This record gives sequence, structure tokens and C-alpha cells, in this order.
Amino acid sequence: MNNREVHYRYAIAALILAVCGAIGFGLVDDNRLVDRVSFALTINSLVLGVVAIIYSFIASHKQEQQLRKLIETNTKISLAATRITAISSEMGKHLREVPRRFDNVDKGLEELKNAALQTSSESEAINLVATAPANADPSASSGGGFTKYLTELTYAGIASVYMYFKAIESGKTIKKEETERDSIPEMHFQIGSLQAIEAGGYLKAKYSSSEITPVSMDDQAKSALVPFIERCKKIFPNDHAMIKMIHAIDELFP
Repeated sequence: MNNREVHYRYAIAALILAVCGAIGFGLVDDNRLVDRVSFALTINSLVLGVVAIIYSFIASHKQEQQLRKLIETNTKISLAATRITAISSEMGKHLREVPRRFDNVDKGLEELKNAALQTSSESEAINLVATAPANADPSASSGGGFTKYLTELTYAGIASVYMYFKAIESGKTIKKEETERDSIPEMHFQIGSLQAIEAGGYLKAKYSSSEITPVSMDDQAKSALVPFIERCKKIFPNDHAMIKMIHAIDELFP
């Protein structure tokens, strides 16, 4: 509060006292002063009573409105809490299902991996060997031996040999990025499989971490591989891992 406001208050108080003094001294000789003061106080009381009644009605109305809004807000909060509880319960159910779904995905991937890496069943191996055409040329007996060798490989191992064959026939190399496609055996797996076959004298290749460069492949192994792959296409269904790998390789090396 500054000094000017203090002076204003003093001035107003002095004026009020002056007015009151003037009225008092002006009416001091009036015989009916008491009656008039009493009447004025009575009127003042009546006016204040009416004002109080009107104010109480207004305050009651405002309080009723506030109470109504409070009840409405409380109802909305209760409904929102109920919905949040229901949503939380639903989310809890979904969150409990997510690990099981991931487990199913992992199981499916594991089954797919195992299907590609497992060896031919005994009946499939018998069918692949039994359906091989009789070879009248004794010098080509190693082709039949290579067929038997293929039946003992995993499906991915057979696919690695077929991919090597397609690469050498097309005069191309097997690049690492090509082995990262769906249904194509992984590069390190192919290197391991081909090195094992190379040890048997069926092929030669140059290896690095980024590509496999075909050098040569035994002609009798080639002559045995082609009909073997054709028999695979006839024996296995289209959704079999072996057929998916064959088709992926054919698309890569048409």
C-alpha cells in the first residue's frame, strides 16, 4: 500500500465523520429524533433481511448447480474408471497371449529349420534311389554312388549341391547376399557342405566369407544330380522345404 492510498482513506474517514457530525448537530433539537432513528433502523433491518433472503436463494441455487456438476463429474470418473479397468483386463489378456504367440512363431521357425536340415526319411531315400534309371554304362557307376551320397545329405545339403551346380552351369559365383534370401541355405552352411563333397572328389571350388567360386564338378555327379532333383520335384509336395529351396535356386539361377 502506497502513501497516496493512506491519505485517501484518511480523507474519506474525515468526510464521513463530518457528515455524521453535521447530521447529529442539525437534528439535536428535533424532538422526534429517536423515533426517526428507530424507524430508519427498522427499515434498514427489513432491507437487509430481504437482501439476505435473496442472497440465500442465489447461493443455494449456485450450490445446487455445483453439487449437480460434482455428481456428474463423479459419474463420468466412475465410468472412465470402469472402462480403464476393462481395457486393462483386456490388455492383460493380450499381453499373456503374446509370449505364447512368440513361442508358436519360434516353434514354427525351428520346425522349418529342422525340416531343411533333416536328412531324407528312409522311405524317401529308397524312392529316390529306386526311381533312378538303370545305368548300362559300367564306367558311370560313380553316378549311382553320388545319388546314394545325396540321399544321405540334409535337404539343405542337397540344395547347396544343386545351387553349386546351377552356378557353375551359368558361369556365376554364389554371393553371400544371395544366401540370405528365403529358402536358400546360409553361406557358411554351404561352404561346409561343399567342402565335405569336395573331399569326396565330386567338385572343386574357391571359398571366401563373401562368395563361393565354382571351379569344376564331376560330370558323372552332374548326370546323377539332374535326374535326382527331378525325382525330388515329383516325390515331394510343393510345400516341402526341399521343393521350396529348389524353386528359390531356380529363380536365382534360371
